[in-house]
Amino acid sequence: MEIQGTAALVTGAASGLGAATAKRLADAGATVFGLDLQQSIERAGDNVPDGVTLLATDVTSGDEVQAAIEKIVESGLPLRIVVNCAGVGWAGRILSKKGPTTSNCSAPSSRSTCSARSTSCASPPTPSPRPTPSTSPGSAASSSTPHPSPRSRARSGRSRTPRPRVVCTA
Repeated sequence: MEIQGTAALVTGAASGLGAATAKRLADAGATVFGLDLQQSIERAGDNVPDGVTLLATDVTSGDEVQAAIEKIVESGLPLRIVVNCAGVGWAGRILSKKGPTTSNCSAPSSRSTCSARSTSCASPPTPSPRPTPSTSPGSAASSSTPHPSPRSRARSGRSRTPRPRVVCTA
């Protein structure tokens, strides 16, 4: 992919994966605009690679993101690359032997409104099985290949049912 002479927007670019992504894009010839919180930019100090411009932006604010994009557009370079590396995640159990758990829904962030008391964790509905082809007399399905047995499907990996994902909502 040719990225020379284009603008790239990388969120979370002051540290971690965002900083590494911004550096890699800048090394490849893109002019990178990194969006991050002011305190993260201050922590980065002078460790910003050449070709990366950090813009103090809270990506949870639509107005701040719009202002940052306007600055990027003013550069005159076409914005062709956007990479989102902003945010943090906490590891934790979301499913116990007894089902979904809400104890892990609270995050140590002052912005988080998700807590064990106010959160309901719900699993999305399980997808319905695929319909089988018609097996009426004379149809191709009944006279050609039989349906594979459950054992052969298991060996081929096609019979695995997806695990339900647990989604925490406030």
